[in-house]
Amino acid sequence: MSGSSTSGPARPAAPGPASVYTYGPLAARDPDLEVLLTDGLGGFALSSVAGVPTRCYSGLVVSAQPPVQRRTHFVSPLETLGVAGREVTLHALEIAPGVFEGRGLELLTGAAVWDLLPEREQLFAGVRVRRRVFMPPGSGAAVFLYDVQSREPVTLRLGGLFVNRDMHHVHARVPELQFSAGGREVTVRGPDGGPDSSGNGRAAGGPVTRATLHAPGAVIDALSPQPHPQRVYYRHDAARGEPDHEVTLGSDLWEVNFPAGGGARRWSCRA
Repeated sequence: MSGSSTSGPARPAAPGPASVYTYGPLAARDPDLEVLLTDGLGGFALSSVAGVPTRCYSGLVVSAQPPVQRRTHFVSPLETLGVAGREVTLHALEIAPGVFEGRGLELLTGAAVWDLLPEREQLFAGVRVRRRVFMPPGSGAAVFLYDVQSREPVTLRLGGLFVNRDMHHVHARVPELQFSAGGREVTVRGPDGGPDSSGNGRAAGGPVTRATLHAPGAVIDALSPQPHPQRVYYRHDAARGEPDHEVTLGSDLWEVNFPAGGGARRWSCRA
């Protein structure tokens, strides 16, 4: 009996996650289940595991000089799924105690935290949308990865709620922000010089925030920003006796078209 083999040494298996925490749809809806991401420079991104902002320093906080001069630029993505002539919001914002804008929580099929990185999954009309979030080291950016699985073409409209302030303050009135659209990158700029009129006294002259969409080969419609005020309630600030709500400025920025079968896209927000 004779034979030969061209196989070499067995390759080591790819390392799995060091830690995994999984949550069913009911547990994942809990806004008190929070996750914190950091960039190694004093900046961080904070929300519930499902993406609900719960504190005045939820969203994207960038540090110019740790541990001071931390600024909040971005509170939450705005996400709308379109399929077969129907639309549904995938985000969830608490606007008063226990009152939510958006259907993001009721559409959850579950969530997980892989090596401290959050992932949520939602299902609507047979379309499954998975979102993961991370902060690249040293980036001052939050990156949102979307994986869409669908048997028919769908659209995903993406935007965000923006602010420009010290992380410990809130906008008591509509913040003075200017949106500049440039295709796949949108800049959001605060007022130049002097305190603005949004009630925090420290937001003037803040750094520009850049929202960027990365979707090679995708059909993208860059939308003309139509900023609108959006109230957000911060439950954990209320528990501490701090100002518990804020007026943010939101806008849809892009509409991404997915063919039948779906695909993966990502967008980032940085300062």
